[in-house]
Amino acid sequence: MNPFAAEGFWNKAILFINRATEPGEGRSEDERRFWAALSLEQAAKWALAEISPALVVDPQRDGGSQLLQALELKESNKAVTAQASTIFTRCGSALRPFNREEALKIAEARNDYLHGAGVDILLLPNQIWWPRIWSLFNVLLLSGQRTFDDFVGSAMANKIESLLAANKRNLEVHYEALLASAQSRYQRRQSGMASVGENARWEANRRWVSRSYYETEAQCPACERYGIVGSDEAESKSLNLDDPEFPAIEVSFLPDRFFCDECYLILDDYDLIELAGLNKSFGTFSDEDPVAFPEYGND
Repeated sequence: MNPFAAEGFWNKAILFINRATEPGEGRSEDERRFWAALSLEQAAKWALAEISPALVVDPQRDGGSQLLQALELKESNKAVTAQASTIFTRCGSALRPFNREEALKIAEARNDYLHGAGVDILLLPNQIWWPRIWSLFNVLLLSGQRTFDDFVGSAMANKIESLLAANKRNLEVHYEALLASAQSRYQRRQSGMASVGENARWEANRRWVSRSYYETEAQCPACERYGIVGSDEAESKSLNLDDPEFPAIEVSFLPDRFFCDECYLILDDYDLIELAGLNKSFGTFSDEDPVAFPEYGND
């Protein structure tokens, strides 16, 4: 049997999530979150392995023997999967709208809980932490045509669906508040009524805005001027030879963040991007060397 086959990861994900959700007071909240975080990694591997077992290995490990083993071209004495950060990054690229950044935060808190002195795994309250991880599970399950019923049983699935529904409404309220606040700021700026302190706060916050590898302009949903959408992941790349003397690499991407310098609106979550109607492909040009692009040739 292929050690990188999806079934093994699925069974392990269920084993860990059962420990996270078992009834009673036998487990503390930090234990429950720890097991849920472990389950998320296994579920991510399952979702990738459903596409191809090769997606869960490090192709460079052991001189490539792990990849050959995943493709059933070679046997090996050990089977080691890629690190969680690599797995979640691949999910972010292949299984949209899987939130890679959110998954990485959960993995980092889990690792610190296990290996460090901190308890960051408990920083967020239950009403925020659990909907976030269930949303990640939901994307993975849907990618493999599974449901929460398959994963945790019908009773627990009903609780999760109710929690996600309530969280969706809370997110909508949060988004509406962000828009209203941005629109109010924009009007004050346009009329010259914005205070020095308000502008200073924006400039301070602006320095902490996470910039993306790929960026382009998009109309702001609050002030209707133009802000910046971005992502670190490309959907596709192609060589643009419209001007043979200056070839360029054209990139399309699905944004996971937005900010506007006109009204100070910041959307730093894919769910907020979706509510804003910005969850579509955008195009830009990469600063990568087109000469190194596979389609480039001098013959």
